[in-house]
Amino acid sequence: MLTHVKESRPGETGEPSQGRGAGAWREVVAVALGVIGFTLLLWFARGELGMTWDEPYFFERQHDMRRWFAQVAGTPAERAQAFSVPGLERGWRVCREVPDQHPPVPPLLSLATGLTFEWLLGPLRAYRLSTLIVFAIAAGVLFRFVRMRWGSTPAVIALGALVFNPRLFADAQQITADVDLGAFWFLAAVAFLRTCETGRLPWLSGLFAGLAIMCKATGVLVLPAMLLWAILSRPKGWWRPIVWAVPVLPVTMIAVNPGWWLGPVPGMARWVRAFLAYPQKVPVYYLGQVYDSVRTFLPWHNTLVLTAVMVPIGLLVLAGFGLIVVGWETARRKNRPSEILDANGHPRFLPDSTVAAWAAINFLTMMGMRILHFMPAHDGLRQLVPAFFFFPVLAAYGASILLRLANRPRRCLIQAGLFACVVASAWSTLSIHPYELSYYNACIGGAKGAKAAGMESTYFWDSATVDVLDWMNAHLPPKATVLIFPPPNIHTFDWEQRWGRLRTDLTFLNLDAPDFNERLALMYGPAPCYLIFQMRQGLYQPRQPGDLDLFARLADSPALFQLAPARVGVRLLAIFDQDQFRSAVEAGQPRESRSP
Repeated sequence: MLTHVKESRPGETGEPSQGRGAGAWREVVAVALGVIGFTLLLWFARGELGMTWDEPYFFERQHDMRRWFAQVAGTPAERAQAFSVPGLERGWRVCREVPDQHPPVPPLLSLATGLTFEWLLGPLRAYRLSTLIVFAIAAGVLFRFVRMRWGSTPAVIALGALVFNPRLFADAQQITADVDLGAFWFLAAVAFLRTCETGRLPWLSGLFAGLAIMCKATGVLVLPAMLLWAILSRPKGWWRPIVWAVPVLPVTMIAVNPGWWLGPVPGMARWVRAFLAYPQKVPVYYLGQVYDSVRTFLPWHNTLVLTAVMVPIGLLVLAGFGLIVVGWETARRKNRPSEILDANGHPRFLPDSTVAAWAAINFLTMMGMRILHFMPAHDGLRQLVPAFFFFPVLAAYGASILLRLANRPRRCLIQAGLFACVVASAWSTLSIHPYELSYYNACIGGAKGAKAAGMESTYFWDSATVDVLDWMNAHLPPKATVLIFPPPNIHTFDWEQRWGRLRTDLTFLNLDAPDFNERLALMYGPAPCYLIFQMRQGLYQPRQPGDLDLFARLADSPALFQLAPARVGVRLLAIFDQDQFRSAVEAGQPRESRSP
């Protein structure tokens, strides 16, 4: 049974925290550079994720943006064309109807690093570097934020819980709106809390909140999360960042989207209408059943179950303990605790439990919204990424409580256990790289146990790594056709050809609905044709009795090539030739109706 936990002063569970501004930026930058350097070394040593499903979307928008910037830097006539309504429509295909629904910040940042570092890293790594940089900055702020309150050991735990959370780390290695959103949400929340503590920079949280929203529409959740914490905790001066956010947030949103410059209000209204009418519904395979998100919806507990089986166990235990303590302290609190000063009398620090409640509210806001059936539910934990920027604070809080309650002899044992949790998580992340998006923990028996339990093995074409590309370059005959399954709109191989990593004589065709039968018939034709198959069960498992089960059978059939890494334990991708495909088709037919 939990007892009351005495509030600690900053540094009580580790080294004393530094005074205001003493090396703060150096610490943030040092940690950020460490995260970036570590990841780059990992890429060069072990390779990177294959180009993911959504990344070509960003490349296409970046092409438009790059051409627009060239017009702006051109002649007066070209500049006038760029700032005309048609010019802005062409150059900024963002914040509107599908497929242009996403905001401009992620592609803008990616364009900046792509142009700057392509000569050094190659195009794919260079364009992905922006996400890694934003993630690394958030990691540096997280480390500093925790260390100046609870000491070095909880800060290391927090950093480990962020970087060595395999699926989150995988998202940080690709161009994705979710990590940028999570990082800016976290920075906005930190700026809000620090303004309440110090009274300084009240405009900063509004700036970061505006950037979060312009990463992805779900960034609007940062506003109710911060407001709810302010109402419940009532820190001094909580109203100041809110007042400043009123002008700063919309100005930031408009500033980063030139497409709104000639009509910001109609532009925002168009985006809201498009968001409310969002048509994309992606089927999900969960516990042996396909939920199509149209007639059938994931049960409410999917958020909890996915978190429980997709995050390293040690981190779950620490963050769960921290969350329980937050709830206990909040329920027992009768009077509002006083703020805490450091040894120099500045800056002010809110009580530990208030800070932990801040992390819990932000974490639970995203987790709670994800439970609602109308929220996007596909792609594993990807839709929950913002919550996992606050998860490390809860893990660090749990670690600090354990250290505070222990006497000196036991504290060494507890520290060893805490570091063991981080080391185990690091091993889980590094050993499975570059297939982190297929990670499942021991609670479900790893990826193999998850497949047996009816969970998706992979989903984002990240398994089409350079090993797969090299095999196709070496073994497919000249001018072969490769059918892509499951669809729709897979443009990753087109871009791999454009960037020289895949032979250009190969023809890649999506098995999209309008041309499905015509293209599938190529597997019976005289010309060489192959089928590359990603094992995303939600897109090929039968949804109800009587549905076609051809691809469910094909998924486990003998293949010309398969990607089934021993460190993962299941097949993630396979390439079938025409004979193997025909054999799978015939195996599912009644004997009397099989083709001769």
